[in-house]
Amino acid sequence: MLSRVSKSLSLVFVLGCVMAIPAGLLGQAKPAAKGVSSDDYASRWDIFLGYSYLAPRGTVDTPLPDGTTVPASYDAVNIGAAASGAYYFNRYIGAQAEVGIHEYGKQDNSAPVSGPGTQGNNDGFTTFSGVLIFRYPMADITPFVHALVGAALIDGPAENPYRWGPALTAGGGMDYNTPWFNHRLAIRIFPADYEYMHADFGTGFYGGRANINAARLSAGVVVHVGSIAPDRKSTRLNSSHLGI
Repeated sequence: MLSRVSKSLSLVFVLGCVMAIPAGLLGQAKPAAKGVSSDDYASRWDIFLGYSYLAPRGTVDTPLPDGTTVPASYDAVNIGAAASGAYYFNRYIGAQAEVGIHEYGKQDNSAPVSGPGTQGNNDGFTTFSGVLIFRYPMADITPFVHALVGAALIDGPAENPYRWGPALTAGGGMDYNTPWFNHRLAIRIFPADYEYMHADFGTGFYGGRANINAARLSAGVVVHVGSIAPDRKSTRLNSSHLGI
């Protein structure tokens, strides 16, 4: 399990580095139009990479070899990473794709838990989702909200096998826009999301179903690529009203 965790996190890290390369090639700021400041521009792409914490709530009634059934609960997953890319059609609305990896560790009958937590085995979640993101860019901060749908590869809390199931995500956060790298680097301060996931582990030993309600907290860096200029017609109208 830990080797799978290391490979997964390494993959996310490499993916983030590759996605960030265009920032150096395409991220040069366009010269501001007359009557328009650099703060009026918004990024075309936002690439996020960071740490993620998941607190799932769900129970699986696990059948045992002796015919009894034992409820097993999920634990908080402290080892996690998240990466996303958002393309904005205009200053406010965009499409987002996201991957999240949260792995617990592994326990068998002869070894202690190798990951963080207090109960269960193999609590693990890998989510792939996307749809819409909405933001309100300002000079120093950019609050945002998003609503995502997708799929999750879910492990059970009591040696249940990995299974695919639907995943829904809703939440938001705020980016702090730094002056670093020509204002192309931001810090994602407190994104908080609600996630719903469902898994059907089948029948027999270590079967059962799970309806999982999870809270997810993340933090990391955002690279801005490209820029969207404000509407020049609106800018001229505003300027004329101000007597500029």
